[in-house]
Amino acid sequence: MDKPKIKLPVGTGVYETIAIVNRRPAFLALHLERLERGAGWLAIPRARERVEQMILNKLGACPEEPMAMRAEAPGHGIPGTSVWPRKRDLTGGPIGLLWPKAGKARGAEDTIKHTQRAAKTTARNDAKAAGCWDALITNDKGIAVEGTVTNVFAVLDDKLVTPGDDLFPLPGITRAIVLEEARKVGIPIELRGLTAEDLARARELFLTNSLVGVLPVDFVVLADAKRVDLPDSHAIAQRLAAAHQAREDEDLKSAPAPVEMGEA
Repeated sequence: MDKPKIKLPVGTGVYETIAIVNRRPAFLALHLERLERGAGWLAIPRARERVEQMILNKLGACPEEPMAMRAEAPGHGIPGTSVWPRKRDLTGGPIGLLWPKAGKARGAEDTIKHTQRAAKTTARNDAKAAGCWDALITNDKGIAVEGTVTNVFAVLDDKLVTPGDDLFPLPGITRAIVLEEARKVGIPIELRGLTAEDLARARELFLTNSLVGVLPVDFVVLADAKRVDLPDSHAIAQRLAAAHQAREDEDLKSAPAPVEMGEA
């Protein structure tokens, strides 16, 4: 794919947030491919090579419980990593999703996992203040495209609906797997943006990312602060969550393991 015109400040970096299970990185190759694509567009040299080595070096310092690792290749400077518990933001309570007040035009830069995240951080802080787990991101036409840290799916009229690539969502690793698994079992798919009305009438609504997998949504808070409680059934989300977990378990069998002290 030719390099598109990217509207990001000079020095913008790229990063990946990877699930670490038993000190092994899940779907490492897919994360590195996405990072390499973004780094190429931003002219960051040797990003994949440097980040991959950094991740492998860090595995031995990870605890055995599931962790999240953020690995960043800055636009200038030395790559770095940080780790934290994998699902630290999940309390076990109802999961809410906030509809934002306004959106903006989107472009190819929105499909890169880049470090210019101020707007998304603000939106997620607004979500937490409203008692929600995440906020949606809308385009300039008021159509929901993704969450601040997630991709979004709705079950509408017996179809699985999620924004298509023409709307420039981040191409999530889990999003791609969910779409593959849905096709395998014959779940009809429609690729289009979502409206507030879609969310309010959805039979199911769920979010995806590499750390939470498939996360059912229990309620939506709309722009007028109205709360819409969704049906209790999460049958399709649970089915796809199980399929995603099976894919992760299989991938981890061949994932790199930490090099122990004393090994060549």
